[in-house]
Amino acid sequence: MAILDRVDELADYSEQVRDVLAKPPSGLVRRGTVMVILVVGLLIGASSLIRYPDTLVGPVVLTTNPQPQKIIIRANGRLGRLLARNNQLVSKEQPLAEVENTTQLVNVPRLQQLTAEVHAFLQKPAVLFSPIPEGTTFGDIQPDVNTLITACMNYHRLITDGFLSKRLNILSREINQYHQLVSVNERQAALNTTEVDNAEKKYRIDRRLYQEKVYSQVEFLGMENEFLRRKRENEEFRKTLLQNTLQIEAKEKERLDLQQQQTLQLRTTLDIIQQTLINIENLVQTWRQNYLITAPFSGQLHYLHPIEELQSLQAGDTLLAIVPQNKPIIGSAWLSAQNRGKLRIGQAVIIRLADYPFAEYGILRGKVSAIFQSSNSARCRIEIIMPDQLSSSYNKKLPYRYEMPGTVEVVTEDLSLLQRALFGLRKLLLPN
Repeated sequence: MAILDRVDELADYSEQVRDVLAKPPSGLVRRGTVMVILVVGLLIGASSLIRYPDTLVGPVVLTTNPQPQKIIIRANGRLGRLLARNNQLVSKEQPLAEVENTTQLVNVPRLQQLTAEVHAFLQKPAVLFSPIPEGTTFGDIQPDVNTLITACMNYHRLITDGFLSKRLNILSREINQYHQLVSVNERQAALNTTEVDNAEKKYRIDRRLYQEKVYSQVEFLGMENEFLRRKRENEEFRKTLLQNTLQIEAKEKERLDLQQQQTLQLRTTLDIIQQTLINIENLVQTWRQNYLITAPFSGQLHYLHPIEELQSLQAGDTLLAIVPQNKPIIGSAWLSAQNRGKLRIGQAVIIRLADYPFAEYGILRGKVSAIFQSSNSARCRIEIIMPDQLSSSYNKKLPYRYEMPGTVEVVTEDLSLLQRALFGLRKLLLPN
């Protein structure tokens, strides 16, 4: 019964309700319309102020310009000694580590001193350099060192003992004496030739007198024998002169042979010294390349992996890197090739570092400085300059570490939320 009474009561008021609904209050309508317009206007205004830029996102690595250089191990072996600490400032060519070897770095200065002393010795071979201390060994270079020392001692002996020089001096004196003897022989031969001429004239006179029967045959034969004896003496003088001349030529040849022998010994020994010096210098250079790890330029040393002495090394390993100091920091990023046509030099860049959460440390800002073509059609590389370097948006100076990773956003178009909504609406209305 109660339900039926309630239905009858509502039916009695239905006509009045309909009258109210048909004629709403005019003030309420105006206020509602204004509120709707205000809300819509606020939404449109806010969407035009709120920035929603179009960006390209990809990984980025912060480096320096010029870029850090990794140091590559050139020979298999074990790490003998670490000569520089992580994050230490090093100078160009400074030894950083030594791969285990038989020559050892501590002996290299003595080897360099030895080669310098040998060069000085070649300028003054009469003064021999100081001997190598006992117990000093040079590993693989030791045979060449022994050859060098032996050759230097031989060269010093050839210069200082004077054996060949003394023989040459003796031969020179003998040659001078033979020349004097030849001069005497020539004077004697000249005198004897005059005597022979006189004897020949006398012989002709005696023969004419013999023919005229002034002398007997016995007397003439005695005179003829005297003339022949004079001629024989003249031949002996000429023979002696010729023999002494031949002796001089023999002594000259002997002296020339000794001079050639001396020159050959000096030249051969000197060639051995010079060639051995070249071999040692080449071996030291090869040793430096294979076993000594040095800094390619001045900068800060970074260990790329945990390093300890006596650990095994493989050729091609990269354990260390040198970061140049006081050089501008740049970013190198790889982006998807999609929408690559939107990239322009000078576009703003936002960098968030993996090591420094941006909510706590802020972001880094930069600009696109270069766009590089890539053989990989799926990606392209860009270079980023950073005017504020590592000063973040929170005014924090972030310390640099080797190849700091992060993400990059390149702002290709600085759009508002309203513009993006209109672009989306245009794509719906004009799909083609």
